[in-house]
Amino acid sequence: MSKPVITNLDKLLIYEEGIKTKKYKCSKGYPTIGIGHRIIGTDPAYYTTKGLKDYEEAIKLLKIDEVKADRAAREYEWFLGLNEPRKAVIISMIFQMGAKGFAGFKQLHKATKEQRWVAARNEMLDSEWAREDSPNRAARHARQMLTGGWQDEYLKVKITL
Repeated sequence: MSKPVITNLDKLLIYEEGIKTKKYKCSKGYPTIGIGHRIIGTDPAYYTTKGLKDYEEAIKLLKIDEVKADRAAREYEWFLGLNEPRKAVIISMIFQMGAKGFAGFKQLHKATKEQRWVAARNEMLDSEWAREDSPNRAARHARQMLTGGWQDEYLKVKITL
């Protein structure tokens, strides 16, 4: 079986979430494994007992979670018109806070739909997410949304499978 290809979206999420093969509690206290994967009742029991075999298994789990976040992002008609770095910001926000959490960013949705990037950045930064939950992540994402280019921190991520 071939090894998974590491994309810039993967690198962004690895940078923001970290990568662990053993179960841990995320900043909100939820049981988590791999690259920010929140363990739920339908996950295999070995996630909580033995953990993941290696980073490759963590990447495979990440790819599944990315598909779910991407599917939620596609509910917004403006999403497909974004370039890849801006799509990655939206996917990352949904990955972190869930589709319901992201749905609360109504003014961000409006600004993004209208391609008003300064307003989109400002809406991201004027949030509890940026002030309290994840200020550094929010700042990096806001810069990427504003510029439409990948942040250097993300592109420098290296992982050996």
